[in-house]
Amino acid sequence: MNGHTENSPLDANIGPRPLPPLLTKIVSDSLLRRPETGFDWTFIETIGLPEDMTHFKNETPEEIVTQWATANGYTSLIDADNGIQRPQQLLLCRPAKRPPHFKKLLVDDESRFLLRQALILSRCVKSTYDPDKAPIITAGRLQRTWDLYTIGGFYAPEY
Repeated sequence: MNGHTENSPLDANIGPRPLPPLLTKIVSDSLLRRPETGFDWTFIETIGLPEDMTHFKNETPEEIVTQWATANGYTSLIDADNGIQRPQQLLLCRPAKRPPHFKKLLVDDESRFLLRQALILSRCVKSTYDPDKAPIITAGRLQRTWDLYTIGGFYAPEY
């Protein structure tokens, strides 16, 4: 015996010890989105614009998005904002690892798709999408690509 017990202050000099198996499992399950032990973020969709649509030269981003709105029959950007179907709940925004998948669309469908993407991006601030905020259309917001997730399930059941 070396003169000290197992939980003495001298043990602090030994270095890091592996986590106990149960604690390792809880941390692992949390990261893997298992709701029974961690948090549950449900993926909604990836939001972003094609890279060639995010370079603004002679027109402001708001003018371009307004053009997309009028191309879809809306009289104004406000009218388009009320008419486009978009998420109606607070969502978590995480930087997307991959750009969104863009399908080859008809011209009308493409401008509607771009309009929806822009209106959602205009409400993404820091790490959240807030549907109740007014849309703020800037180049910085439109150049980002986000994965949207539901928020909830942080270790405690929701009632």
